[in-house]
Amino acid sequence: MFTAVAVADLAGQGRLAFTDPIGRYLSGFPARLADKVTLHHLLTHTAGLGDVPRGEPGEPAALAEEVARIAAEPPQFEPGARFAYSNAGFVVLGAVIERVTGAAYADHVRERVLAPAGMSHTEIRPYRPAEVPGMAHGYMLTGADGRPLPPGPGARSGTLRDNADAPQVVNPAGGAISTAADLLGFARALMEHRLLDPAGTDTVLTGKVDSPRPGGPAQDRYGYGFSDRRVNGVRVVGHNGGTPGYEAQLDIYPDRAHTVILLTNQDAVLVPALRRTEDLLTTA
Repeated sequence: MFTAVAVADLAGQGRLAFTDPIGRYLSGFPARLADKVTLHHLLTHTAGLGDVPRGEPGEPAALAEEVARIAAEPPQFEPGARFAYSNAGFVVLGAVIERVTGAAYADHVRERVLAPAGMSHTEIRPYRPAEVPGMAHGYMLTGADGRPLPPGPGARSGTLRDNADAPQVVNPAGGAISTAADLLGFARALMEHRLLDPAGTDTVLTGKVDSPRPGGPAQDRYGYGFSDRRVNGVRVVGHNGGTPGYEAQLDIYPDRAHTVILLTNQDAVLVPALRRTEDLLTTA
């Protein structure tokens, strides 16, 4: 969401356009991608770049190195053909932000998104949770081999392990440190048009492509870095995310003036709480 708002802010200033191809800003992509993949495709996860992992724990790679790795991967499908969630696309968007502004991604987002929203406890930097003052330790579900279990029913039978000493990967696809209060500040600043003007806010929030989830309703849509869905007929916009041991959800109910923030420090516990909040706010 932070990356998408930063891109939309630059579009509002006339410094880029959503229809621009990535080749206008970045080199190293083959021509079939440089000329065809647009910022719109990246923002809506329809570029076909794949869901390249955010990287491996350890020393963070420079954004240019990550983009070079992404550019070397064969595309999964033609740009615009369908929705497929792509961390890689948002890494590329971060590189575009750096190219347009001449500033480091984290510095620009801090100046244009975090500071205006009063998010004084949010940071975009590598870290180990155990070394962040006041941060809860994360407990990830692991299998018999000690490796993290993928999401799904089988994860519930795993063993919980404290992984607060593990280095976390942070880049324009996710991983920031934040708090419930700061995320509420972000939601309020967005909906009060302190980050983007009304047209820009509507642009990022409005669903543009179908984004079917396994078992999810057909009306789920995706805007620019925000999901746009209906729960019992009530509109909900926002996003979720996670890493082993941690999960997060920010849901904004534009027509009901409610915001729900869920932050968990254990795998496989967010969804039941999320479903309960949805029932409370959409069936009353």
